[in-house]
Amino acid sequence: MFGTRAPYRGFVSVEEHDLSFPKFDGTHSKSVTRTALVPSDAAIVMPYDPITDRVLLVEQFAPVLMCAVTASHGASSRLLA
Repeated sequence: MFGTRAPYRGFVSVEEHDLSFPKFDGTHSKSVTRTALVPSDAAIVMPYDPITDRVLLVEQFAPVLMCAVTASHGASSRLLA
């Protein structure tokens, strides 16, 4: 991550992040700016199929997590949701 700005802070905050991220081919992307809405609360949805007894896992890039996780643990910003 190269830079972070907070153009608005309130009940829902807005953050802008300049970053690059690892691509699946092992290279890094060019620097991009991503805007994130940061709510005060969070929710989780876990898609579950009771007939097959399976949970759907979705891999996604989460810029907000990149900032939080990288700052505290130096870990990946990709998550399985």
